[in-house]
Amino acid sequence: MDSHSIAAQCPDGVQSIEELLTTVPKETFGICYTFSGKVTQQLSDSQALFGHRLVKPGAHTATVVEFEKGRVPDGSFQGIVKGYKVYKNVAKDGGTSVVPLLKSIMAKRSK
Repeated sequence: MDSHSIAAQCPDGVQSIEELLTTVPKETFGICYTFSGKVTQQLSDSQALFGHRLVKPGAHTATVVEFEKGRVPDGSFQGIVKGYKVYKNVAKDGGTSVVPLLKSIMAKRSK
């Protein structure tokens, strides 16, 4: 994906991952963010739950990213994502939380 395509999908620019993790999940709709995270659980052939280190009190420690079908990465992902929904996450202990559901729009290429 080239810079023109990113500009078309992210007309207001790309925010930092710190901004993503400190924004109320429903307020991430339509906003693009840089992203870096480790897969903690593959939810389907197109979605994965990612864990993040706490950047400051009150920040999210999880997000869900949707990829093209069959393209969920192994281990980790870096790139640009765009908020489009929220995801209700249910932990093993039964606790629930609402986290941002994001679409992958560009993966960082390995060198």
